[in-house]
Amino acid sequence: IAGSFSMQFATYGNYDSSESRIFSASQFASKPEDLRVFMDGISARGGYGAREAVEVGLQHVNEETVKDPIAQVILIGDAAPNTREEVASKRAACSFHATGRFKHATYYEEELELLAAAGVVVHSYYVDSGAAKAFENISNKTGGVCSALDVNSPDGAKFLTDTVTKRILSARGGDSATSARLCKKYDEKYGYTD
Repeated sequence: IAGSFSMQFATYGNYDSSESRIFSASQFASKPEDLRVFMDGISARGGYGAREAVEVGLQHVNEETVKDPIAQVILIGDAAPNTREEVASKRAACSFHATGRFKHATYYEEELELLAAAGVVVHSYYVDSGAAKAFENISNKTGGVCSALDVNSPDGAKFLTDTVTKRILSARGGDSATSARLCKKYDEKYGYTD
């Protein structure tokens, strides 16, 4: 349908989890209730060190964009990606990753280069300052924006809602004049401010 779009929600963890807990994703959906069903089944879980497997999330985006181009990604996290050394050591400590979807080790900067080459923009929102530098790097390399996000505040929820909505409107608006008009209408109706 002309002018329509779909979204996919995904979560990532770390290598001490089962394959479905390291990474899981909804189907692409255009109805919010379909995405809510996926999110209702998600729960927070412990970690494996100070960093997380952001690389598997970026790897997934690269796999998906080969099938059907993806315009943008919104990355939200509280930890920086695993270092190259951590990927190797964490995978070695949890040997069941030798088979399955993530049997080949990857590193977030390698996945990031592929995303940038494909023109996929990654907007990053960190909920802990320890992730700030890596998330800024991710967004800078893909032409996205990076910002802190307070998930415990109503202001943080509004900020994220407004930001995501305006990113979608900008991407779906086509030409810059149409995108600007759509974003202006949203601002007027919902009181968005930068």
